[in-house]
Amino acid sequence: MDYVIAIRSYRRSEKIKQKTLRILEKDGIPKENIYIFVGTDEIDDYKKSLGDGYTILDGGDKGTNYCNNKIISYFPHYKYIIQCDDDINFVLELKTMNDSLERKKENGRIEPKGLKQINTLDLIKKGKDLLDSHKYNLWGTYPVVNDYFMKDGYTTTLSFCIGRMFGFINTRDIIIQDDCRDDYERTILYYERDGGVIRFNNITIDADTYVGKGGLAEIRTIEKMEDSCKYLLNKYPNYVKRKTTRGKYPEIRLVK
Repeated sequence: MDYVIAIRSYRRSEKIKQKTLRILEKDGIPKENIYIFVGTDEIDDYKKSLGDGYTILDGGDKGTNYCNNKIISYFPHYKYIIQCDDDINFVLELKTMNDSLERKKENGRIEPKGLKQINTLDLIKKGKDLLDSHKYNLWGTYPVVNDYFMKDGYTTTLSFCIGRMFGFINTRDIIIQDDCRDDYERTILYYERDGGVIRFNNITIDADTYVGKGGLAEIRTIEKMEDSCKYLLNKYPNYVKRKTTRGKYPEIRLVK
């Protein structure tokens, strides 16, 4: 299987080693398969921190959508790309009745009781097989680390594919404009074009979203999130509705 890992990272040259890169190394993914896209003025910092083996590239300083499109343009047509965040703690799957309920502490977090760690490479292979069999071009995972709501199997309907980790075939014609909810827009565009997306409802990604220094937490303000809501509501009225939430950010949901 021919694949690459593309990681967006911002001001986390140390944290990425403790989180995402540690998970990928543990799961047997070679360094030569990993490409890290960072801010223009951060390249030397990352090279110094990570040492040899990883390919560190200029992801620009113009926002997440710009970096997304840099990733698309860097790799050739039809390349199988797994894109992920730099702060991943676990790749988790819903446990079966036969699985042990033993909990593990790792990466600074406690593994949720109803979930178990799985090998990232197994997920990458499974995602590619399903894309090939359904003739789709995007797979994603369940967006919340909550075994109560998760289910066995996968869906092919319009289901949100969160940006923490997803796989896609680089057709180069899906261009993301939104800078705050690029994963929502990506899901819509692939679904609209292909007629479906793969969403694993039994697999989820535990990550430090909006936690600590660096990352998207430093650039996503309430004002920007509201602008994102308005953009998606206006551009995709058949797929997007407002969502009531107790959080500080305005939210949306996808409708089928």
